[in-house]
Amino acid sequence: MSSTHQQLLQEVLTATGNVETCCLIRKASGSVKAASIGFEPSKDLVQSLVDGFNELKKVREEGIDFNGASYQCVRADNTSIYGKKGGGSGFIAVQTKQYIIYGSFSTSMYPSITAEAIHSLGKHIIIRPQDNN
Repeated sequence: MSSTHQQLLQEVLTATGNVETCCLIRKASGSVKAASIGFEPSKDLVQSLVDGFNELKKVREEGIDFNGASYQCVRADNTSIYGKKGGGSGFIAVQTKQYIIYGSFSTSMYPSITAEAIHSLGKHIIIRPQDNN
């Protein structure tokens, strides 16, 4: 994993207190480029997100499952998937040309602020192509 990108995820997302865990996934290979400290994304999570962006209609109709949890789809389009499970926790995933940025939120966090943070990082990655390796 890239320590530079891990530091970016830590500073921009988890250190703010608005994102619980996060990772940066390479779409082409389905490999994890970086993850927040202490978070090890499962193959199930990574594959579910990669498949989800390729099957948006299915995600909208059936939701998305990974790590033994089922998430109701709140939003699914070409750029993002929002999932929520019982109790109020959930995730936001944003897709760029080369990456999927995943961030989770707990019941004590505001999903709208989590979404804003994940989308902002997605724009940052698009603007800085030298970071897209």
